[in-house]
Amino acid sequence: MKQRTFGKALAVAVILLFLGLAVQPSVAISKEGNSPPDRPDIIGPTRGKPGVEYDYIFVTTDPDDDDVSYYIEWGDGTSTGWTEYIPSGWEMFLSHSWDGIYDYSIRVKAKDIHGLEGKWTQFEMIIPDVSNNEDECNKNDTSIGLGFIVCIVYGIWDPGFPMGLIFEPLVPVICEDLDTGSSRFGITRLIGFHIFKFLPIGHNYNIKIKTRQNWREQTVSNLNFINIVTFILE
Repeated sequence: MKQRTFGKALAVAVILLFLGLAVQPSVAISKEGNSPPDRPDIIGPTRGKPGVEYDYIFVTTDPDDDDVSYYIEWGDGTSTGWTEYIPSGWEMFLSHSWDGIYDYSIRVKAKDIHGLEGKWTQFEMIIPDVSNNEDECNKNDTSIGLGFIVCIVYGIWDPGFPMGLIFEPLVPVICEDLDTGSSRFGITRLIGFHIFKFLPIGHNYNIKIKTRQNWREQTVSNLNFINIVTFILE
């Protein structure tokens, strides 16, 4: 009886050892071959006002095409914690506001589904004190004339973009004042529009919209009351 029990135990041990040797190499190769996500890019405004919420885009790619999660520190002692996982190369849209007048450092890093973290990216956001700045105050003075730029976006998205038009992807839009060097940031849907309001009339502007990996630009010279800029994505 003891010999039979010993024989069964030995057989089980041999089988487990065989299975262990067969499985172990593949697990080791998987872990050793994994790479962390690249440093994320941050797209958004670099200057703002206290208490105003601003939109930002965070995006990175993973060398192994793993889904990624982001961890964002806003520079004011608050953070997002780890976000939900999204596919590599997809853009994460988040908004934040700052209460105090200060130079803030936004930091972001990404990790893959295996928990492997990449390196930090840093981005500066300045909330200046404009209470005694006459030029800044004049921007809100209607006596100088304020206009609007309506940015219209429509067309067919690149077929290589995940899911095509099913979820109407969001795209970033930037309005740069070529006379003052200031810029504003907005987000619109692929088929939609964004309005930049209360812009000084007579200034020159550069409107930029991001299409996948590239930026498209149009110039608005000598701004009138209402100006329409159209981007057709084909």
